[in-house]
Amino acid sequence: MRALGAGELRQPLRAGIIGGGMIGAGWARLVRAHGHQAAVYDERPELCDGAASLAEAVAGADVVFEAVAERLEVKRAVLAAAEAAAPPSALIASASSSLLPSVMQEGMQRPGRFLVIHPLHPVDLLPVIEVVPGGVTAPEAVARAQALVGALGKHPVVLRREVPGYVVNRLAAALWREAINLVLAGVADVHQLDLAASRGPCLGWAVQGPFLTYQLAAPGGLGAFMEHLGPAFQAIWASLAAWTEVSQADLQRLAAATEAVYSEADRAAHEAERDRQLKAVLGALTLPDC
Repeated sequence: MRALGAGELRQPLRAGIIGGGMIGAGWARLVRAHGHQAAVYDERPELCDGAASLAEAVAGADVVFEAVAERLEVKRAVLAAAEAAAPPSALIASASSSLLPSVMQEGMQRPGRFLVIHPLHPVDLLPVIEVVPGGVTAPEAVARAQALVGALGKHPVVLRREVPGYVVNRLAAALWREAINLVLAGVADVHQLDLAASRGPCLGWAVQGPFLTYQLAAPGGLGAFMEHLGPAFQAIWASLAAWTEVSQADLQRLAAATEAVYSEADRAAHEAERDRQLKAVLGALTLPDC
């Protein structure tokens, strides 16, 4: 059997998934929906799916998806075990949402095959997946990751360099911090804030993103727009929240305010409605070529 070149994938491929929570289970659904094989191992036996041990999950795998708790020491332990049990040719990927891949690579025997492949939740619905190489990730691993994401029907967003939180969660964190600040300051309640975001800029950005939005906002493009409204944005930027931590008391206020609007008892209904509307929006969008 010949060696695969950069960007080539076996058909069908086998994925070993470590962690059977929302992200791990989402990976399994996505992989299987595209005709590939997936085995899921979790320390909680009820979340295992096709594997009774980590070694069994990654045996013969073309790619290993780590989807365990977002704690460096936990991930390092799991990655070490996966690396020892997986084939030497297997791509090893973390679903981390914030940790630097260069830090997770430290101590690995073959760090060149490791990188972050960060899906969004729900994994099987949202079309973007981030590909984040570490400092010593091999170019061939990045090419394989891009091909893998494309083979799973998703659009890879490949970072040129790593930053904490990558791209998607940095954008989300900026909006989320200001949303929290506006609620805590009494400017708007939870429901009104969600409505303003989801039916305001987030809806527009679903179609064209912030740069194209402001490019089209004035004849002459972004430069002309900023010449006209730049001072207004500067005033807004100067007043935005800049804190980096929410107190326990404020977290309790936020949790209570959110529970009052979106009861945990109605979780299944909220998830079903989210998925219904996401499918409708995605069905109306023309996604860019990868």
